[in-house]
This record gives sequence, C-alpha cells and structure tokens, in this order.
Amino acid sequence: MVTELPKTNTGKIQRFLLRGQEAAAAAKANTHTMTTRYEAVTPGRWSDRLTFSPAIRVGNLPFISGTTATDESLQIVGLGDICAQTRQIFRKWEPILKAVGASFDNIVETTDYYTTLEGYAGTAAVRREFFRHPFPPRPACRWRGLSARRHWIEIKGIAVLDAARLRRVLGQVLVSGITAGAVYALVALGFVVLHRGTRVVHFGLGDQLTLSAYAVVVEQVFLGCRSGLRFSSPLALSAGFGVR
Repeated sequence: MVTELPKTNTGKIQRFLLRGQEAAAAAKANTHTMTTRYEAVTPGRWSDRLTFSPAIRVGNLPFISGTTATDESLQIVGLGDICAQTRQIFRKWEPILKAVGASFDNIVETTDYYTTLEGYAGTAAVRREFFRHPFPPRPACRWRGLSARRHWIEIKGIAVLDAARLRRVLGQVLVSGITAGAVYALVALGFVVLHRGTRVVHFGLGDQLTLSAYAVVVEQVFLGCRSGLRFSSPLALSAGFGVR
C-alpha cells in the first residue's frame, strides 16, 4: 500500500505516516503479547505429566485452578463429607496464595462445582473460617462429571493482588509529595524574604536546611531519638546558625 502512493511531497508524507502507523501497530502487538503472558504458580510438588497448573498469574490476577479435596498422596480427605472436603480445598489454596503474596482477603470470586446437595448448606460455615466480610461472589452449579461417590465438590477461584497495598502506597506517595513540596516552598519563601530584605541573593539558607537535615538523620538513625525529640536539635542548630 505504501509503494502505490505517488512520488510527490504529499506521497512522501503519506508514506511516512503509514510507516509510523505500522510501527505503532507492531509495538502494540508486541506489548499485548508481553502483557498476556502468564506464569504458573506451583508452591509444592507437581507432576510434569499434568497438563494444567494449580494456579496461574496474569499480571496482578491469580487464577486458581479447580481444586478437589485430596492430600499430598492424592487420597481424598473427608470422604462422604462435603464440608470437610471444602475445608481441605481451602487449605490447599493457602500455599498458593502465599506464593503470590496474597491471602483469602484477595479472593474476589469462587466457583463451586458440586455433585450433591447433601450437606452443601454447611459449607457456608466453612467459608466463614477463611473469608471475611464482604464475602466474595460464589456462583455454583451441579456437575455430574465428578465422581459422586468420592469427590463431592470442586472449587476454583480468582484473586486480585495489591489492591489494598496500592492504595496505601498511593497515600504515602501523596503525603510525601505534599511534604516535600511544602519544604521546597518554605525554602523558596526564605530566599525571597532574604532577597527583598537585603537585595542580595544569599545561599546561606540552603546550608542551614542541609545542616538541619543532617541533624535529623543523626538523631533518628544513630541516636535513636523518639519522634517527639528528633526535631529539637535541628531547630536549635537552625536558630543558632541563623543568628550567627
């Protein structure tokens, strides 16, 4: 398509723009490929013969595979007890969530596949052992694919990582930015006051600020002073330096 354009200045511009669009499309495709790649989460032993992972992580989304109530020797825990099987399933989730730095508070949805309603109402009490309010959504369906005599329930889940921590980090960054901006504003105000009063650009204010910062670091790191006392020496040094 690019070679069919006329060999004029307008055609050159069009060819240049088309090449830019093709490069942008290729970069977008590469970015999409990179962001959609995922990593398997296998906190314990896992056979290479299996064609699925206990969980996968795509960005900040861990997807926990459908889990049944088996132990490390692949024996069913809680045979004939759907509540015991539910508890074993959630216990198997604990190392998976820990491997990605999460907990049950990060779970945003679980899906139940059950083979019988016998005792199924009691699984709500089991969920309260692991989840807190607000509880994640819980779609459920009856599935005849499981062995009704052995596996009475299978559960899969989805989690979201760093939601609460991201809010805390953003809050800390906001407070730090406001504090740093306030300090810079005070320094600039000091320069303005000195210049208007003396008609001379005086850089002693910067030295005074640096000395105070060093005093704070020394008191906090080396002397271990409490927060209520760590600003006393910097203020005294600043006042003495200023009077001098």
